[in-house]
Amino acid sequence: MNTKHLIALFLFIFTTSIFPQINIDSLKTAAKQGNPSAQNLLGVYYSKSEEYNSAAECFAKAAEQGFAEAQLNLGICYEFGHGLQKNSTKAVDWYKKAAEQGIPKAQHFLADCYYNGDGVAADTVQAFTWYEKAAHQGFPKAQLSLADCYANGAGVQANGEKAIEWYRKAAENGVPYAQYILGNCYHFGEGVPRNMDLAFGWFMKAANQGLPDAQYNVAQCYATGTGVPANNKSAILWCTLAAEQGHAPSQNLLGDWYYNGNHDLVKDAKKAIEWYTLAAAKGYAMAQFNLGDCYEQGAGVEADKKKAVEWYRKAAEQGSAMGQLALGVCFHEGIGTPVNLIEAAEWYRKAAGQGLADAQFLLGLCYYYGDGITMDKQKASVWIDNASKNGSEKAKQFLQELESDVESF
Repeated sequence: MNTKHLIALFLFIFTTSIFPQINIDSLKTAAKQGNPSAQNLLGVYYSKSEEYNSAAECFAKAAEQGFAEAQLNLGICYEFGHGLQKNSTKAVDWYKKAAEQGIPKAQHFLADCYYNGDGVAADTVQAFTWYEKAAHQGFPKAQLSLADCYANGAGVQANGEKAIEWYRKAAENGVPYAQYILGNCYHFGEGVPRNMDLAFGWFMKAANQGLPDAQYNVAQCYATGTGVPANNKSAILWCTLAAEQGHAPSQNLLGDWYYNGNHDLVKDAKKAIEWYTLAAAKGYAMAQFNLGDCYEQGAGVEADKKKAVEWYRKAAEQGSAMGQLALGVCFHEGIGTPVNLIEAAEWYRKAAGQGLADAQFLLGLCYYYGDGITMDKQKASVWIDNASKNGSEKAKQFLQELESDVESF
């Protein structure tokens, strides 16, 4: 819904295969005589020749006569500036004329405009209304958008059952993102009984259409044997397909597999660095943390503590608990940056607040010893106890030693 419709310009009715069957001179004659169908078809012909000025002129003549398909096409011309100056308001006007004549693609485009506030005041209720009209006519992308509305309570009261119903309709009509969403529903048991076999099946349908999110999930399924027998070659294949499309989570995952030598891959820290770098450059926080760790350890790249801190900070500022912990340690121990206990304690606090046991333990120690923060044994006890309960062995050992010291005293 939030991704603007693509400029599949002027493919509303006609495909390129129709033009060899038409005498263009005859078409021009009919258009000149005022036949709106001919004018619209001639506009399609011009658009395919990238003669957008002529195309827009033809669409305008047909649209003014009330020809619905031409009204839609003229709206597209105004929205994307093909043959006309971009004008979102006029695009909305023409989409609405076509939508009111029952053209489902126009209804969907008009709904997008209302949803995003393009050329008209944002109005999710109106968006829902037009998505619903198009969806009930069987327009697959509108079915997906309608499902999103029900899922998110946009323009209508949230309704999980309705959301699943429309995701399923869109998925069955071949919309890859709907197939991916439906797969997630089965994977997590959201709105439907949990079923890994069905989850994998829907992920695979979307993956085969090239959706990188789905390809990533298929890779994970093959890697873990979830919903399908484990298969290392298939896991690597699907992860690579997604990564090569620029999918940051897949790039990071592939980096992990090369770094650790998972799924029959030979350990290759340099390959891992290549994939981490691509994902980190896209702002993927986990990859930024991993890249920082590689620079700190000198794994696959020459050790550079300052660069490690730079990447840890990028990850930390995006809310990565691991990045926050690593940055805190750098400030605490003077790794790649001067010692700054106040900064260390603050980053530990951020990571601890996300439930990271090691950060909770270190924050507890800061309170216990007064490092970068006012000494407070009670708060120290709370954080170290939380760390112990969350699985920190160091915290458990520290508490045992404290208990032993008290007993000895």
